[in-house]
Amino acid sequence: MEDLTIPPVIDAGDTSSITCIVDEPTLNGSVEPGNQNLIIQWSGPVGNCIQNGNSPTPTVACTGMYIMTVLDTLTGCVAKDTTFVTDDMTPPGAEAGPADTLTCAITEVTLQGSSTAGNVNVSWESVPVGLPIMNPGTFTPTVTQPGTYAMTVVSLDNGCSSSDLVTIALDNAPPLADAGVNDTTDCVSTLGTIDASGSELTNTEITWTALSGSIDPGDIHNTVVNVGAGVYELTVVSLANGCEAKDTVSVIENGDLPTVVAADQVPFGCLDETVQLDGTGSETGPNIIYSWTDASGALIGNNLIETVDTTGAFTLTVFDNSNGCADSITIEVVPVIDGEPATAMADGDPCSTEAMLLGNQPNGTTGIWTTLTGAIIEDPNAATTLATNLGAGDNVFTWTLSLGHCENYSSASVTVSVDQASVAANFDQVTIVPAVEDSITLDLLQNDLFGSEGVSFSLVDPNTPIGGLTVDDKGLMTYVKPKCFAGTVEFDYFICSVGCPDICDTTTVRIIVENDDSEDCNDVANGITPNGDGVNDALIFDVLLNNPNEYPNNEIIIFNRWGDVVYQARPYQNDWRGTNNSGQDLPQGTYYYILKLNIAESEIIRGDITILR
Repeated sequence: MEDLTIPPVIDAGDTSSITCIVDEPTLNGSVEPGNQNLIIQWSGPVGNCIQNGNSPTPTVACTGMYIMTVLDTLTGCVAKDTTFVTDDMTPPGAEAGPADTLTCAITEVTLQGSSTAGNVNVSWESVPVGLPIMNPGTFTPTVTQPGTYAMTVVSLDNGCSSSDLVTIALDNAPPLADAGVNDTTDCVSTLGTIDASGSELTNTEITWTALSGSIDPGDIHNTVVNVGAGVYELTVVSLANGCEAKDTVSVIENGDLPTVVAADQVPFGCLDETVQLDGTGSETGPNIIYSWTDASGALIGNNLIETVDTTGAFTLTVFDNSNGCADSITIEVVPVIDGEPATAMADGDPCSTEAMLLGNQPNGTTGIWTTLTGAIIEDPNAATTLATNLGAGDNVFTWTLSLGHCENYSSASVTVSVDQASVAANFDQVTIVPAVEDSITLDLLQNDLFGSEGVSFSLVDPNTPIGGLTVDDKGLMTYVKPKCFAGTVEFDYFICSVGCPDICDTTTVRIIVENDDSEDCNDVANGITPNGDGVNDALIFDVLLNNPNEYPNNEIIIFNRWGDVVYQARPYQNDWRGTNNSGQDLPQGTYYYILKLNIAESEIIRGDITILR
C-alpha cells in the first residue's frame, strides 16, 4: 500500500549573488520529477522581490533568505527548504601610480598602475582622450605626451570597476645660451675671443663647435676661448632636464690679403727640359714680396715668373709688407705622357718553343721586352726579336716604351701559347687472379699525361694476335682469360698529341694471368670427325692451345687397338686429323694416345679417341 505521509523531495538550490553584472539572479530550486500534484510557493524579504514565485526557478531582486514551500495535493504533505542571495558589488581597488615628468632627456614614461584585486581587466585613456598610449591594457603602459591619464580596473568576478587618475607633467624649458659679441682678427693679431659668460652656467654644460675655422679640443668646454677667424656655435645643455639652447658668434678676418694668381696645373711633356711658373696677375707694388718654393719648402726664386726642370708641387707666396698679410697658391707641374702607346704582337706556332716578337717603336722612344717565364729574348731592346726556350702553356711577353724623361710610360703584352704538356705514355700492369675474376677492363690512357687537346691512340703492332684481348681506338682494353691459360701477355701502344702530332710516346702493357688450379686442362674430346667442315676435325688439347709456349718439347704417340704406333709427332701442334705419319686416312675406329708434356715433371696425358667418318 502506498505511504501517503511522506513529504515531497525538494531543493531550494545554492546561494546566489547580486553583482554589478547580474542585478536579478535566478534561484536554482528543484522538485522531484514526474509528480504532477505539487504546488510551489516562494517567500522572502519584504517588498516586491520575487518574480514567478510559483516556479522552481524564480527571479529575485533583493538580498536575504528565500523559503521554498511545496504542497503535495494528493497526500496533503508539505516540504520546505531555504537559500540565500548575497550582495557582491564591492569594486576592485585602483591606484594609477605616482605622477611623473617628461623632459628633453626623458621622452617617455612608464606608468605604475596597480589593483588590490587579482582577477581584473585594466585599461587606460587620456583625459581628454586622444593622447597616444602604448600597451594600454597593462598596469604599466608607456606614454610620450604630458597630460592626465585615467586607469580603469574591472573585476572579472562581479563586473564592478574602479578608476584613478595620474598626471604626467612636461619640463622642456631650455637654458639661456649667449655666445657674446663678434670679434675680429688681422694679419698681426691672428686670434679673436669668444665668450659665453652671458649664458646660464649653473647646472649646465657648455660646448663650443667650429662651424668654420677651428678650435682646440681642450677648449670646447671653456667659457672664454681664443680662436682664429671663423663662425662658432655655443651649445648650452641643462643638466636638470636635458634641454639645450644654441647661439653663434663670428670672428671676422679683417686683414686684406694680397692677390695671388697662378695656373692650377702646368704640363711637363716627355721631351720638355724646363717649364715656367707664372704668377702674372698677382698683387704688385713697392711693399709686395714674392717667393716660389718647392714641396720641401726650398726657395726657388723671388720673381713673378720662375723656371723649373722637374715635376711636383710649387707654391707662390705674395707678402704685403705694409700690413703683414700674405697669401699663397700651389700649382702642380704634372707629367704629360705625349708619346704613342705601346703595341705588342707575336708570330708563333703552338707546337714550337720559338716565337717572333713584334713591338712598335715611335720616333724618339726606346723599348724593352720582358717576361717572367724562362724564355730567352735574343735582343730585349729591339722592337722585333726572337724568343726561344718557351715553356709549355702561356708565355707572356711585355713591350715597354720610354720617351725622354717619361720612363716606362706605356706597356703592352702578348701571350704565346705552347702545347700544354709533353705526351707521356706510362707503363700499365694488371694481374688476373682466376679465383676472383676471369676478365678485366682497363682505360690505358688513365695514367698517361697529355695536353688539354687530347691524344690519338694506336697499337704499335695492330696485327699482333693475342687471344682474349681487344683494344679500341680510345685506349679501352678488355681481356678475357682463355681456358687453362696462365702466364704473361704483353703488347705496346703509342699516343701522339692531337695539337702537335709529332710529339708521341710509347709504352708497354703487361697482363699477368695466375694459374687456376680448379680448371680441368686435361679434358680432351673422345672423338673426331675429320670431314673438313671445320668442326671437330682434329684432336685438340686445351693445355697446348692456351699455353703454346709452356711445353715446347711435348710429344704425342697414337696406337691402334693392337698396340701398333700409327702416328707420332714432336712437338704436337694440335693438328692430328685421323691420319698416319704418311698422311693417309686411318680406318674408322678407336685409337689410343699418350701426350708427353714434361717427362721430368711427370706431366703425361693418356686417353682414347674414336675416328668417325
